[in-house]
Amino acid sequence: MSEKSPHDMPAILRWAQHHPLVGYLLITFSFSWGLWLFPLWVNLRNAVTFRHLVSIGAFGPALGGLVMAMLLNRKPEKPRSIEPFFLAFLAVGALYFICLPYASALPLSASFSGWLARGFLFLAAAGVIMAFFASGKAKRSAKQTTDSRSHDWRWYAVAILAYPFLLASGLLLSAALGQTLEVTLPAREWPLLLWRILASFTYIFLFGGPLGEEPGWRGIALPRLQQRFSPLSASLLIGVIWGVWHIPMHLNGFYPSAGPQNLPLELGVRLLTTTLVSFLYTWIYNQTSGNLLVCTLLHASFNTASAWMDSTPISIAFLAGLVLVLVITGKMWRKIGQQERIT
Repeated sequence: MSEKSPHDMPAILRWAQHHPLVGYLLITFSFSWGLWLFPLWVNLRNAVTFRHLVSIGAFGPALGGLVMAMLLNRKPEKPRSIEPFFLAFLAVGALYFICLPYASALPLSASFSGWLARGFLFLAAAGVIMAFFASGKAKRSAKQTTDSRSHDWRWYAVAILAYPFLLASGLLLSAALGQTLEVTLPAREWPLLLWRILASFTYIFLFGGPLGEEPGWRGIALPRLQQRFSPLSASLLIGVIWGVWHIPMHLNGFYPSAGPQNLPLELGVRLLTTTLVSFLYTWIYNQTSGNLLVCTLLHASFNTASAWMDSTPISIAFLAGLVLVLVITGKMWRKIGQQERIT
């Protein structure tokens, strides 16, 4: 049987083939912004439902990547068993309820809408995990762990420990200079501290953004941008887009705010932060041959550390200095050659 001519394809498929990155961003922003702005539209006051809608919206980048992959790779696949997905759903749900009391102030009890939102959140997390394994990226990440370019387990240690160390260093120096040291630690529960940190990390990894974002930002957007631009330019573009993507969470009350008059400053800090860390993600992505698991762990570490320790001007300066060193030593202004390009 002869293959269909491109002219025989539906118009949307032809458009997606010619504009994959634009299509990806349209799906990502439509899904995420729709869920994040919905609480404002209906004046939602249920905290459990609201927080879970925000968490589901954070899966927009992964959803955008999956939809574009389906549109661009229209090869018939053998029917897959639903059992692995069901097991992933149960595992995700179990981890949620194990970690929730230690990682979030949300109650276990919820209204019908809250339980419904929880169910959709478990579906989203399980779906991304199964898509990761089905695509073969799990095997690729395992291979990269022992690959000489990935420097095996050390990259995982860097991903998990780098940002907490940077943030803690900034806090300690700030305290030494006379500023108030603010760290969120459980009072009189030091024996549980390590478990609380581990529970928070696991909860955030699955439901706090990393699992829903990295398959899109670093899995789809970054490699495609690096086909056309240098790592420096690609990082800058993703950083700005990533920051703009967060805007509705500043409007719907998810992020604490000092008031409408401070919104421009808060958005400016958001754009600065996402742009700076975007360079760090790109550098690690390229150093590990595109290992998405390392990038996802880095994202989880960033969010977990930010939940436990306040960012200070000094820690932001440390981050900016680190980025400058990586840009210079990695010569990120040079476009990756065809023989080295990560696809």
